[in-house]
Amino acid sequence: MKKIITLLFMFSALAFAAEGYHQNRILFCLQNEVPHLQISMKDGIAQTDIPALNVLLQKYEVTDLRKWLRSADDNDIVGEVNLNKIYRATFTTKRSWDELQNMRVEFSALAELHSADLESIGRISTAPQVDAYTPDDTRYGEQWSINKIQANYAWGLWGSGTPGSTDVLVGVVDTGVDTEHPDLDGVLYINPAEDINHDGVFTSADENGVDDDGNGYVDDVMGWDLADNDNNVRPPDAGPDQELSHGTHCTGIIGAATDNATGISGISFRSKVIVTKNAYDTDTTTPGIVNGYDGILYCAKLGAKIISCSWGGGYLFSYEQNILDDVSDNYGAIVVAASGNDSRDNDSN
Repeated sequence: MKKIITLLFMFSALAFAAEGYHQNRILFCLQNEVPHLQISMKDGIAQTDIPALNVLLQKYEVTDLRKWLRSADDNDIVGEVNLNKIYRATFTTKRSWDELQNMRVEFSALAELHSADLESIGRISTAPQVDAYTPDDTRYGEQWSINKIQANYAWGLWGSGTPGSTDVLVGVVDTGVDTEHPDLDGVLYINPAEDINHDGVFTSADENGVDDDGNGYVDDVMGWDLADNDNNVRPPDAGPDQELSHGTHCTGIIGAATDNATGISGISFRSKVIVTKNAYDTDTTTPGIVNGYDGILYCAKLGAKIISCSWGGGYLFSYEQNILDDVSDNYGAIVVAASGNDSRDNDSN
């Protein structure tokens, strides 16, 4: 059954202004079983070894016909589309949107072709293409960084829907987190295998003293303290200068509950955050990161695809690099580390 390739954006004249697509080109894809085209020229018009296709090439005065992707080969198959069998037909006269849609239908109807489509025009633009989304969080207006990185315009890409997804898991390997913070309510990831009563919150009912998911951590319902070796990721004291609040700070920037009329807006809007605590409860003066790479692996194994490590150090040794490679290659996670610690010029080191 033929499937028409759809563009990332909706096919409508409203969504695509005339300058958003090539008006003198059309793309078409051969059926998988059809051999690659033998292309020649006759009286300035492209010809192939498919007679029915030649009729359309002549009708629309196609003066140039070639493969669309130089980088593709016959291993690049997506569903029923062989990317190596997509061709670009260029004709002399620019066509209107409606004319191009009619051409697309005509080309797609040929038995030898799988489908046809238009080709968009890519461009670099600094002007936002959507309206910004403004949440109702009380301190949103104080978040200079949100506007600086244009996160509010990224949220706007969801249109009338709610931005973000609760399916996105972000790991935060840091000093732990204030699990009772009102702006983190519902944000912290609950390990479903350890959530005994399946109510989506961490309560005493979940602490059955059993490693229910077999990952080596007993009752890790809401992350793990890899410094003090227990399932309480909340530091008992933030310290005289709030040193142990660093993990809460980072977690809030990433995932503070947004549109809850409270506090700040999290950049990821609705992601769930997996937390590890990697500082000792008693280390309230100059906390260091304890077992940080174990935290990275823990988060990756729970499903985090982005892992934040807002800390640095003087070296990266081979086994530590092995962990970064492991979580990237085997778990599909991206590890994001601090770049400006220790007043280092990382561009030259």
